[in-house]
This record gives sequence, structure tokens and C-alpha cells, in this order.
Amino acid sequence: MGGELWKLNDTQLMAETLAISADIHALQVQRVDLIIAMVERDTVKEHDYCSPAHWLAAATHLEIGECQRITSLAQLLRLEPEVRAAYSAGLLDAEKARQIAYFCQHYPTTMNPCDFTKARTILLDHASQNIATKATVRALIHRLEHLFGTGDGPPPGEDTDRNALFVSTTLRGRIVIKADLDAVTGARLRHLLSPLAAPRPETNGITDDRPASKRHADAFAQLLHLVETTGVVPVEGGVTPTCRSPRRSTTSPPLLR
Repeated sequence: MGGELWKLNDTQLMAETLAISADIHALQVQRVDLIIAMVERDTVKEHDYCSPAHWLAAATHLEIGECQRITSLAQLLRLEPEVRAAYSAGLLDAEKARQIAYFCQHYPTTMNPCDFTKARTILLDHASQNIATKATVRALIHRLEHLFGTGDGPPPGEDTDRNALFVSTTLRGRIVIKADLDAVTGARLRHLLSPLAAPRPETNGITDDRPASKRHADAFAQLLHLVETTGVVPVEGGVTPTCRSPRRSTTSPPLLR
């Protein structure tokens, strides 16, 4: 269509935009379906890739983080057919589908099957409305967790069984860390990082201009060093683990030669 857009009136422009948006969603659904099939067949392992995300990043111009979001959505929807059906029908976008599917996999232990089914229906009905946003879906999930967090099981904020820590290596050798921790564990981590992440005192008129994210990353590195130097780190394979920086290659990448 490109250079002929001037021929379209306002109504046609809006109609074409909506049509293209629907096509994009349909293709995204198809991509998720294909990745689900790849996961079930363990396809990429036969081609020496450790995950579909790493294969997708290597075969496209997508960043590894985006590929991991795509594949993690596929893995969640594979386990939640009701949410997958709503996503495939265009009732949910990817982020709302992710939120609801994640809740369905980590719902409060105090929920009985009937309550869980009702909660999932409420979430799907709300998320399918045009007024719904990621924030409103997240707020509704928090309300459900609070409502069912007062029974025999621990409330979500105290449920250590829901703790998860993901550590993955990017194509460039960097490490990406993502965690979902209970309130106590999270508070312990913050308590340890807080003094190490404080801005450095001003020296000779020079202030510490590191953003909070950089200060926390530096603090985490210091914390690892402190743990290693105490000598209390468990031994693995007869060797106490240490954190060494990888050697830099002296060979230039092909594009820089």
C-alpha cells in the first residue's frame, strides 16, 4: 500500500489500521502455537540450542529478552488452555494473557477448584474488556490473592513455595536475573544490599551520579565478593565456587576485522 495511502480517506485509514492490527495478533498467536509445538517436541535441542528463546534470538534480529518473553508466554499458555483460547480469539493481548496464565499457575493454596475456576473467569472477563489495562488486571489479581490469602495456607506475600529465581546467559555472555520472592526473603536481600548501594559521599565536588539500578548492581557484586571471602560458601564438585570475569577475546568479531 505504501505510497498510495493518500488515496484513503480517514475512515479507510482507521479500518486498514485495525485490519493490520488483527493480522499482527493472528501471526503472534500462530508464533506462540509453533513455539508450543517446538517445546513439546524439544525441537531446538536437536539443533544444539539450549532453548527456543536462544534459537529465535540467533535466527532473527530480536533481542534475547524479547525472545524469552515470547517463549515464556508460550510455555505458560501451553499449561493454561482456557487462557490460550482467549488469547487466540483476540480477547487478550500478550501481556494480559501472561498475567492471567501466571496467576493460574501460582494461585493461592487456599483456593478450592470451584473458587479457582470462578477467579479465572472473572480475570478473563475483565481482561477482555476494552477498558482493561495491565494495571487493572494486576490489581484484580492482587485482590484475589488477598481475598484467598487468609485461610489455612500462607498469604501470597509469605508463601515461600512460590519463590522463583531465573538466571540465564545472553548471547553476548551477560547474565540476566529475574526473581519472585516472598516478602521476608525480599526484605533480607534489600537489607543486605541497602548499605552497599548507598550513593558514595561527595569527593572533591564530584557526586555519585550512578542511577539506582547501577548502584544496586554494584552492590550485588560486592555482596557476592563478601560471601566468597567468608569461606562459608558450600563446596561444589570439590571446588569452592568463585566469580571470575571471563577472558576477553583478542580476536575481533568478523564485522570488525
